Amino acid sequence: MSEERDSEEKQPQNSDRKEGNSNSYTHLPSLEGANRWSRRGWLKAGLGGVVATSGCLSISDDSQTGGDSDDGESDSTGQPSEDDELDDESDESETDERSIAIENERAGHDGWQPQQSPSERPAAVAHQIEGYTSSTSVEPGGTLEFAVSTDSEWRYRIDLYRLGWYDGAGGRLVTTLQASDDGTNGQRQPVPDPDPDTGRVACDWEYTDILEVPEDWLSGLYVARFVLLNGPVEGTSTAHPFVVRPHPDRDATGLVQLPLATAQAYNGWGGKSLYDHTSNGTPANEVSHDRPYVNEITFHLGYAVHLLRFLEREGYDVAYACDYDVHRAPDVLEAYDAVISAGHDEYWSREQRLAFERARDNGVSLGFFGSNIAYWQIRYDEEGRSYVCYKETVEDDPIQDERRTGLFRDVGLPECELQGVMGWGAGLYNFPDYEVTVEAMDHPWMANTGFEAGDTIEAVVGPEWDWIRDDCPLAGEPTNFFHHEAGSSDLDIHKPADADAVAYTAPSGATVFSAGTLAYTRAIDPDPDWDISWPYVRVKAYAPTIATPDERLQQFTLNMLDEFFHGGNPSFEP
Repeated sequence: MSEERDSEEKQPQNSDRKEGNSNSYTHLPSLEGANRWSRRGWLKAGLGGVVATSGCLSISDDSQTGGDSDDGESDSTGQPSEDDELDDESDESETDERSIAIENERAGHDGWQPQQSPSERPAAVAHQIEGYTSSTSVEPGGTLEFAVSTDSEWRYRIDLYRLGWYDGAGGRLVTTLQASDDGTNGQRQPVPDPDPDTGRVACDWEYTDILEVPEDWLSGLYVARFVLLNGPVEGTSTAHPFVVRPHPDRDATGLVQLPLATAQAYNGWGGKSLYDHTSNGTPANEVSHDRPYVNEITFHLGYAVHLLRFLEREGYDVAYACDYDVHRAPDVLEAYDAVISAGHDEYWSREQRLAFERARDNGVSLGFFGSNIAYWQIRYDEEGRSYVCYKETVEDDPIQDERRTGLFRDVGLPECELQGVMGWGAGLYNFPDYEVTVEAMDHPWMANTGFEAGDTIEAVVGPEWDWIRDDCPLAGEPTNFFHHEAGSSDLDIHKPADADAVAYTAPSGATVFSAGTLAYTRAIDPDPDWDISWPYVRVKAYAPTIATPDERLQQFTLNMLDEFFHGGNPSFEP
């Protein structure tokens, strides 16, 4: 995302490859710090409850105060209802027999949802309770640690949710971590000063809670919610996302890359991010995952949440990884029929970018469900716990070869050569419409959509978008499905530009689709009203129908994904 656009935002708030076909799973190397210790001892979480493996703790299944609810509702504090019980069905299900469809038949709970309108600015932090995870992702059977900070007189619990569809609830409470029925004693941990040279804010907190991830947890985006159980702000909570990677013994047809690096780029916790508007003073040149997030569920990750709700409702058997997973094991992409970049996936390493190109050239179809994707080149450090990105100060980067940070288009890898489009245009508070093109009408993806040439998709172009570049060579001839013509809208557009949703077929036979706009995933979410973030709430004020998904665009997306994952088999029923 451009600095100009963000200055305007201040007002609103090596892998071991299995032999066989492309569906086989590539095992991601373990990053878990299993030899590390915490004063809390070890907690082992199962879907049927939490079991202590340290003699200093005592927990039983009937000590849980939270779990799945049949109606998907929570009380006024966002805590699970007292009548909820954790689901223990997974004890009878083998991991390789599990699927996204089976998982989403289980009872859900809405406690994962944002409890307040998100902000990324340092001033929004109250430091009442907050925490972070020891890793951005974890493999089933691995270890994940939590560093939590709150007042020493206050007690807390950690609710862990897997996000999906779950009959509209959008998440499932998979377990709760607490040392007793009354929760866990808090401890106040310091907010570090930014590094004077890089601006990096990195906590060195004691890990307070440890989770042994059950072998049968399905790959997905998970959220740890830290909930206060007593004190003057009882019920207050904050959240931190993490990814459970694919199980090595279970194949999936597609892989979804989740943009945690982008979420961290905007995170102003501790007074620094990569942006002016979420930094106190000069932005940083390096950011760390060793810190909490300012907001509940960062809206940059929210675009991906809209997409995964659609994917899981429709039963597509995908697996999930975060951006650093692809960086450290780039060959993982070639184990799948299709790979999806979800939402606002702006910050990539060079290794990621080259991995996507190799995958395409080896027949893996790619879907870019957003815009402003692979815009900034970054360099990971500290085994993925931080990364470097000089932006407006690229001349200060100590590395000045092709690994230099900054725009990919400035180091010989323009986005359009991979995605077919490149931007950016920006609407900020106003989103124009897409119009269905004449050339798209004969394409198989248009079957049964109800689209006619000239039809519009309301308020789907924004807050940022990309377009076809005449000066950019592609690996195949593009089809332009939806188009916005710069200057055609009556809305006040911050940075007018064309917008295009395109697809092309590479010489390898792989198909590449780019949505060309960040709002695409919101328009296909079966129930997007959980999103209380900027800019969704502002657009909804003048275009209330965007709270209802566009069924035509949903069918278009189904047609595309059926081709990606099932070769266009018309008899396939998710």
